[in-house]
Amino acid sequence: VLLKFKNLLTVWRSINKCYCSESKTHISDLQFNQANAILANLIKTNNPTPAIQFFKWTHNCVSSPNIAQLIHVLLQSDMRDVASHVFDKMVIQFGKTYNFFRLFRDSLGDFGCDYSFLIENYVRIGKIDESVEIFAYMSDMGIYLSPDLVQRLMSCLVDSNSVGQYYKLCRAMRGKGFCVYEFLMNGLLRKGVIENAFHMHRQVIQRGFVPNIVTCNKILKRLCINGQIGNASSLFDVLLLVGPKPNVVTFSTLINAFCKEAKLEKAFQLYNLMMEMDLVPDLIIYSILIDGLFKAGRLKEGNELLLTALDRGLKLDVVVFSSVMDAYVGIGDVGRAVQTYDRMLNGGFLPNVISYSILIKGLCQQGRLVEACGLFGQVLIRRLEPSLLTYSSLIDGFCKSGKLRDGFSLYDNMIKRGLKPDAVVCSLLINGLMGDALRFFFQSVRMTLIPNLFIFNTLMDGCCRLKRATDTVKLFMLMGMYNIKPDVITHTVLIRGIASQGSLSSAILLFFQMLKRGLTPDVITYSAIIHGLFKGKNISVGLHMFKLMERNGVAPDIAIYNVLLNMLIKECNLDAALKLFGQLTDRGLEPDIITYNTIICGYCSLN
Repeated sequence: VLLKFKNLLTVWRSINKCYCSESKTHISDLQFNQANAILANLIKTNNPTPAIQFFKWTHNCVSSPNIAQLIHVLLQSDMRDVASHVFDKMVIQFGKTYNFFRLFRDSLGDFGCDYSFLIENYVRIGKIDESVEIFAYMSDMGIYLSPDLVQRLMSCLVDSNSVGQYYKLCRAMRGKGFCVYEFLMNGLLRKGVIENAFHMHRQVIQRGFVPNIVTCNKILKRLCINGQIGNASSLFDVLLLVGPKPNVVTFSTLINAFCKEAKLEKAFQLYNLMMEMDLVPDLIIYSILIDGLFKAGRLKEGNELLLTALDRGLKLDVVVFSSVMDAYVGIGDVGRAVQTYDRMLNGGFLPNVISYSILIKGLCQQGRLVEACGLFGQVLIRRLEPSLLTYSSLIDGFCKSGKLRDGFSLYDNMIKRGLKPDAVVCSLLINGLMGDALRFFFQSVRMTLIPNLFIFNTLMDGCCRLKRATDTVKLFMLMGMYNIKPDVITHTVLIRGIASQGSLSSAILLFFQMLKRGLTPDVITYSAIIHGLFKGKNISVGLHMFKLMERNGVAPDIAIYNVLLNMLIKECNLDAALKLFGQLTDRGLEPDIITYNTIICGYCSLN
């Protein structure tokens, strides 16, 4: 209250000081020049509050120079919000067309903070052209331009599509380390006004402001990273049409994007266009194209392009060779992968961890565990750090060959080296040692492992095979805690486990819940439930399930027919069994050893 009284007293003293002889008793009696004189007197004090209060009473009687002075005092006192309010009053009083820029310049001289404030408020009320004019003036006068101010003005140009001011901004920002073209293009593309962005590019070229191709490449790459390949391709077409001329980096950026989308035909169209433009593809482009061909399974074309690159004198690197090896391992042709590995060594390239890991994986898949261990030894001798892929491939090989102790020894070695086991490694060991699977699983979870669907399916399948139906159901319920949705395999495993324990009603209920969730049972699912029904002497329901399977377009396999034949023979219905046996050939199925054993045992039992 005292502070407010003091401010009011200051105002009153200023009035008395200027007009004590004129016996004015009301503020409304003050003349225009008197009000301005009082405000000017108040502005000279160190406290701006009285000046603000007087301005609120008399703002319609105050001249623009004094308002400019007041705004300057407020900004000096770091009262920007109040200054903006005063600016709004000034706009209302004098109109948006008033030249506030000239007012500030004539009243105050070159104060950078005041001009920055004026730009901000011009932007706020939508006077973009005036903002750019002040911005250019500040640049010419060498007044500091804050990065935040530059960003705000540029963003406003993008939001209002006022790219016609581009040229003034370019001149203002020349030599200041800020690319106006890149900012505006990215802003327009991000906003989705693609045609406006391309129109701006054409206008820039026509007026002689040719942007750097490096800048264009950065914009192109950003579009590709954001998945806007269509827009990137359109920008590339604009570059071809009006410039600047695309370089090797431009082509490699777009070729890489097309290869990642498996659009190899478009990638090779660009490759051929490069040749026509006398641009020589570099190692990166060949690496991208070769990798794309091999990943698409087009091994012959990939090999041909590899030879083309070698014929042109390009020295391929270990990344390209690793990509080729990975493709051969992927189709099971480990022999070709080894040949590629030898070619890499003969070319003077030392394999990296990825190269070793790919070949170790292929050798383990072929059961060539000794050779795989030899390569692992080379990794250690060369003091390379084995990756998770290296360990998981070897662990898989040990588990499949029944050498679980060696698999766990390798697992311990991996932990000692500071590598955290992922879901793949844990899945391999869980498959290899199902008896202690649950203990190992919860130990892995405590080590911050986030289990996936494959781990749960593996655990549940193992529990079912070990007749641990209760654990299977618990695991099924635990999936919900990790927000993992069960798939067809999950339901099939659970149905088989429940049915094998004789809980046929629960198995049937789960089957129809599966249908309700939109999952389509496969032949293994039907086989599990039909087998359980026949085993539980529910013949009619089992046959109904068989007919339902055929109605749903699921073709029975030989395993289903073996179950049906076994059921018919146990029911002493040999004629029906023989009739069903005769249908196998018509349905394109080949009887297996179980089929023949079932029929032979049926004849013997009825003899």
